[in-house]
Amino acid sequence: MKKLLILILFFNYVSLIIAQNDFVKVADLANFKTELSKKTSSIKSIHADFTQMKHMQILAEPLKSSGIIRYKAENKVKWSYTSPYKYEIILNGKDIIINDDGNVNAFSVGSSEMFSEMNDLIVNSVQGDVLDEKRFKISCFENKSYYKVELVPIDKKKIGAFFTKVVVYFEKADYSVSSVEMYEQGGDHTDIKFENKNFNQSISDAIFTAN
Repeated sequence: MKKLLILILFFNYVSLIIAQNDFVKVADLANFKTELSKKTSSIKSIHADFTQMKHMQILAEPLKSSGIIRYKAENKVKWSYTSPYKYEIILNGKDIIINDDGNVNAFSVGSSEMFSEMNDLIVNSVQGDVLDEKRFKISCFENKSYYKVELVPIDKKKIGAFFTKVVVYFEKADYSVSSVEMYEQGGDHTDIKFENKNFNQSISDAIFTAN
């Protein structure tokens, strides 16, 4: 009897986890778009921790890295990797600046289509404009805690040359970006999770320039 009770409790627990992870089509898409735009329009800056997991077919285990991301309206983003090594990527609307532990290189956003496309996508997600993207076929899903937006590139010669699909998860509590999944043409994919998010703190423009 005790074993039977344990089995029942176990399967109930598994069923609960599956139910929480199940996504269905968004019931009211118009309301989702309105609320996403309304909530994100007040966000002028974000300071958050991130964890990145790079899944590669040639490796048994994913490559893990972590750090801090800073965003400032309208289009400034800084990725500061702190583990397992120090590395910074800055996108300020005009330039892409890479600081590899003191070795700084800068080039124009237009010279790297992949960086430019991904920066636009990240900024549009933060600003709530991702549902108006014309470069993707967009599908929206929801469960109890999250909205999931799947973006499949329409033009296979631009961002579609790099990614087969990008998935953005939004917290239902505050409509902020919870995580991003990027699926590459070669079968690899990258998952980035954002935590400890702080909104509308003062962030100096100086950090988005080459030091």
